[in-house]
Amino acid sequence: MPVTIAIIGPRASGKTTVARALSLATGLATADTDAMVSALHGPIREQFAKDGEAVFREREEQALREALARGGVVSCGGGIVTRRTNRLLLATVHTVFLSAPIETLVARFLADPCTAEQRPPLFADAPDNREEAAREETRRVLLARLPLYRSCCRQEIDTGSLDVASVVTAITSRLPGRPSP
Repeated sequence: MPVTIAIIGPRASGKTTVARALSLATGLATADTDAMVSALHGPIREQFAKDGEAVFREREEQALREALARGGVVSCGGGIVTRRTNRLLLATVHTVFLSAPIETLVARFLADPCTAEQRPPLFADAPDNREEAAREETRRVLLARLPLYRSCCRQEIDTGSLDVASVVTAITSRLPGRPSP
């Protein structure tokens, strides 16, 4: 069976950045479920608007199945854990949950130029103030998803105060049968 490491967590926790660095450090191929779905069906924001979240989640599950079957490092969309099937799939591999304090996530989220154009808003009733809306959305997402992230991970790393290299070292040091870098 191929070595597979799945990276999960909320928006702005560092999933894509860590997955790329982990891929370089281990020599494993990398895949990103959001990128896989976007390549086939267009921007996620547009998919949510046109086809709805349920259709997007079906596409996301298919991308996860494909990526896990290939092995390597898989960066997962933040909401991938909302489906029970996905949590069961993630529990079969070395899944790492990247967490960070809400203020860190919000600051990263607001600094990301892709947020507004590519990522769908998750709550229609969020405040009009962009920073307050991001904080409220992040708080609500974490409240709902934190137990889901933790239910299928083998390792949790707070990325709030660690640099990418330290996160990669923490992950590789826990991989079965692999020496630390």
